[in-house]
Amino acid sequence: MQNLLEFLNQHVQRHKKLHLLDRHRPSTPEIELSQHTTSEAPQAHYVFFEGPSSSTSLTSRSASALQAAGIDVSPSAFYGAINGFSIRLTPQQADALRLIPGISSVEVDQPFPLSPPVDTRPVDPFTHVEAIEPNQAIGLDHFWVNRHINQPGQRIRGLYGIVLSALPSYGDGKASSGEVLPYGVKAVWGGVDVSAKGNIGTGTYAFVIDSGVLNTTGDLNINAAWSKSWISGESALTDGNGHGTHVAGTIAALANGNGVVGVAPGAEVISLKVFDSSGGGASYSTIIDAINYATQVINSNGLDKSKVVINMSLGGGYSAGLDKAVKNAADQGIRFAIAAGNSGDDADFYSPASAGDHANVYTVSAVDNVYQMPWWSNWDDSSGGDDVDVAAPGVGVYSYYQGGQMAYLSGTSMAAPHVAGLLLMGSVEYGGMVKAANGGVADPFALIQSDSEAPTEPDPTPDPEPTPPPNVDGHLYLGAATGGSTINISNQSGSIEQSSLEAQLGLKAGVLDTNLKGTQKAVDATEGSAFQASGTGKAGDTITFTFDFNTTDALPYADYAFYAINQNVYSLASLGIDTTDGGGKKGGFTYTLSGKDFGGKTSGSFKFSLGVVDAVDNAFDSLLRIGAFAINSSADSSKGQSIFGNAGSDLMLGGDLDDTFYGYSGNDTINGGSGRDTAQFSSRSNRINLNTTRWQNTGDGRDRLISIENVNAGSGNDVITGNRARNTLNGDAGNDRLYGGGGNDLLIGGGGKDRVWGQGGRDTFRIVRGVGYTIIEDFQDGKDRIQLGSGSAGLRLANRGDDVLLYQRNDLMAVVEDAAGDLRLRGGYLV
Repeated sequence: MQNLLEFLNQHVQRHKKLHLLDRHRPSTPEIELSQHTTSEAPQAHYVFFEGPSSSTSLTSRSASALQAAGIDVSPSAFYGAINGFSIRLTPQQADALRLIPGISSVEVDQPFPLSPPVDTRPVDPFTHVEAIEPNQAIGLDHFWVNRHINQPGQRIRGLYGIVLSALPSYGDGKASSGEVLPYGVKAVWGGVDVSAKGNIGTGTYAFVIDSGVLNTTGDLNINAAWSKSWISGESALTDGNGHGTHVAGTIAALANGNGVVGVAPGAEVISLKVFDSSGGGASYSTIIDAINYATQVINSNGLDKSKVVINMSLGGGYSAGLDKAVKNAADQGIRFAIAAGNSGDDADFYSPASAGDHANVYTVSAVDNVYQMPWWSNWDDSSGGDDVDVAAPGVGVYSYYQGGQMAYLSGTSMAAPHVAGLLLMGSVEYGGMVKAANGGVADPFALIQSDSEAPTEPDPTPDPEPTPPPNVDGHLYLGAATGGSTINISNQSGSIEQSSLEAQLGLKAGVLDTNLKGTQKAVDATEGSAFQASGTGKAGDTITFTFDFNTTDALPYADYAFYAINQNVYSLASLGIDTTDGGGKKGGFTYTLSGKDFGGKTSGSFKFSLGVVDAVDNAFDSLLRIGAFAINSSADSSKGQSIFGNAGSDLMLGGDLDDTFYGYSGNDTINGGSGRDTAQFSSRSNRINLNTTRWQNTGDGRDRLISIENVNAGSGNDVITGNRARNTLNGDAGNDRLYGGGGNDLLIGGGGKDRVWGQGGRDTFRIVRGVGYTIIEDFQDGKDRIQLGSGSAGLRLANRGDDVLLYQRNDLMAVVEDAAGDLRLRGGYLV
C-alpha cells in the first residue's frame, strides 16, 4: 500500500512542474502544489537564490532576503557551495519569501525514499530477462540475487535472437584480468575489454550519493577520509541495503581478478550515505546537503573537475530546489550522472532527473543488452525540456550487493553508473539510437568518447562506428589505387580481376571488353584498378582533374585508362596497339554533367569512376596519376556551391566560397573548406557539435563536420554547439538549445521554447514575435545585443527579479536572465 500511495502521489502532482519559461511569467508567483498544507506550524524548507553564488556572503544575502520578507527566523543550515539554505517557515512566511527578488525556489522538505531496483529473474545463456509486470507491487526483496555464479557467460538475451539495434550485442564474459566482464561495461566501451588496460581509473573520483558502499569487497578503491554518512549510527562504509555498493562496483570495480570489473577500474569512490538499510532515512534536504558537501570537497581540494563525477542513482517527485542544487554545482564544472527513474514516464516530472537539461548533467535511461528500453524506464518527451541525454545498460546488471555477494539488478539506478564511469574516462559520445518502449521516446546509447584513452586490446566485434573509407578523402579505391592530393591508379601488383572490378564499380559485366570511345579496336581486359567518387549534382555541374598516363611496357602493350559516369564507360587514354601513341599521355579533363547522367532529369545522384586496365599481355605496369580532382557546382560563384548528399555514406567537399550542404542521411564526411559554410539539417531532432571533427550522431546519421561555421536545424528539438569561429546557429522550429562556443555568434532560436548561451564573444540573439520564446541564459552587458526581427513597435520590457521579460504587444518573445536594469534600445537592437 505504501508503494501505491507513493506512486499516486507522484502522478497526481505531475502538473506542478513548471518549465523555465513558464516560471518567468510576469504575474503573481504560483504556489507549487507540493507547498500547500493545512498546517500553520513551521516546517523545514529549503531555499535557493537565482544565479551563481555572489561575492556577498550567503549569510548576509539570506538575512537580507528574510528581512525583506518580514521573517524573523534564522536559517538552520547553509549550502554555501550551491547558493541555498534551510530554514523552518510557516506557509505564510514561505509565500512571502517566494516574492522576494532573487529567490529561485522555496520548498517544503519531504521524505525521499530510495527507489528499489526493478525485479529480475534468473537467466540461462539463451533466454532474456523479463521485468515484473507494471501492476505488481515492488519491494526491496523483489529481485533475484544469484549467490552461486562460478562461471561468467550468462546473457540477458540470447545473442541469436532478433536484433533490435545496429549496435553490437554482448553477454557477460570473462575479463582478461580474470573476473566477470559485465555486458554493460563492454558495451559502453564499444566492445573492448577495459581490464586489458589495468586500473585506468586511478586518479579519478566518483562521489556516490546512495545507501553507502561496503569497504569489505576488496575490489573497490574507497576514500574513507572524504566519505560521509547522514544516517545516525551507520558508517558511510556500511551498506545493509546493497544498492550503493552495486552502483559503486559498476563505476569503479578494480581489474584484479575478483568479482567484476567496472567502467573506470580503480577510480576512488567517495561514499555519501543518505539512505539507511531499509532505503529510508533521507529527505530532499539531505540529498541537497550531500551535493553541497561533495561540491565543497571537490573545490577545497582543487580536484580536476574533468576527473570527477557525482552519481545519483535516486529520484523522487519534481523539486525545483533539488534541480537547482544540482545545476548550481554543475555550473561550477562538476558533472553528474543521474538515473532517469523507473516509472515508465516522462522524466520532466521527477527530480533530480529533470535537471538533465544542463550541459554537465547526464540523465540516463535504461536498456537491455540488445538496446531495448524496458517498459519501466523513464524517458524524455521530445516536446519538453530535453532532460534525458543517453541510454545505458540497466537490465540484469551484475555487481556487488548485500554482504559483498554478487547480484543481478535492474533499474535506471544501474544505468547511471555506466555513464558516471565514462565521464571519469573522458566523456560520453552519442552512439546509435536504442529501441524505445511502447509510449516512450528513444535515446542515443552512451559510448566512450572516441578520443578518450581506450584499452590496447583489439575489438573482436564489429565496429559500431561507420566503416571509414579506404583513404582519408572518403572515396572508393579498388585494387592498386591510392589516394591523397594525387590519386595513383596502377595495374601493377594488387590489381583485381576484370569481373570483380566491374561489379564493385556498378558496371555491367564485360563492359570493359567493348570498343570504347577513343580506342582503335575492341580490347580484352584482364585485370585493373580504379577510383570512384559518388555525389549529387545537377545539369551544368562539372568534374575536373589533370591526368598523366604512362607505361614502361614494351610493344605490343595494350593498356588503357578509362572513366565512367554511372554505367557509361569511355576511354580517357590508351597506349600500345590500341593507338598509334608510343609513350605517355597527359592533360586536363573536364566532364559536364547533363540530363542523360540523371535519367533525363535535371539533377540527381551519380557515380564517377576512373581506372586503368591491362589487356593482352598481362604485364601490370601502367600508372595513371590524377591531380586536382574536383566536383564543381554550376551555381553562382559569388555564393559558393550547394552540395547535396544522398542516402549513402558520402564525402562532400566545399570550395573557397560560402557553401551550403544538404540531404546527408548516411554516415557522411562534410568538409566546408574555406569560406563560411552552412550545414542544413533535417526536420528530426539533431545533436550537432561544430567543436569536434570526430564522428557524431547528428540525427541525420553519424557524420563528421569539418570547417563548418553555420547550422540550420529543422523542426525537431535540437542541441547545437558552435566553435570558436563566427557561427550562425538557427534552431528553427522545436524546443532547441544553442551554445555559441566562444566566437562572435548569431543565435536564432526560431519557433518553440528555446534556450541559448553565447558562451563569450560579442553575440547577437535574434528574436521574432509570434514564433516562440527564447531564454537568453548568459547575456553580457556591454558586449552582446538582441536583434528584434519584427521591429521595435509595441516592445515592452518587464522585470521579474534579476531577469527581463521582452514582450511585443501581448506576445512574450524572450527572457533575458540576470539583465534587470541593463537593457536599452539602440538602433533597432537591445544592448
